[in-house]
Amino acid sequence: MALGLPRLVLSDLNGDGNVDLLYNTNGQAAYQLGNGDGTFRPAVLLPQTENGIAAADLNSDGKVDLLIIDTTLQSLVLLLGNGDGTFQPGQTIVGVLSDAYSLFGDFNKDGLIDLYWARRIYLQQ
Repeated sequence: MALGLPRLVLSDLNGDGNVDLLYNTNGQAAYQLGNGDGTFRPAVLLPQTENGIAAADLNSDGKVDLLIIDTTLQSLVLLLGNGDGTFQPGQTIVGVLSDAYSLFGDFNKDGLIDLYWARRIYLQQ
């Protein structure tokens, strides 16, 4: 069984208090800003091909940032948020994630996003 990042993330990407969607569409990372009435603005495609995605304030500046496992680059890519629903160009922070299984979460309960990464997982039956 492979564990991975969620394919749909709910977050407030632009700080307006509305729920925004961050998701995978045909392998491409995308997001839609919420209007606050149950509708969403048109999708914005990100240049990364997505195999896992997380949204959190990773650099403690009060703006939501994105972590994307880019399947084309086989890398973990960080996109720093501008606070208005746009993001700075991606920065590769970990390379060569081929055949890797990843999971983000606050595993040690310190309020920070942690990354669990394994090349292969074997289950004995």
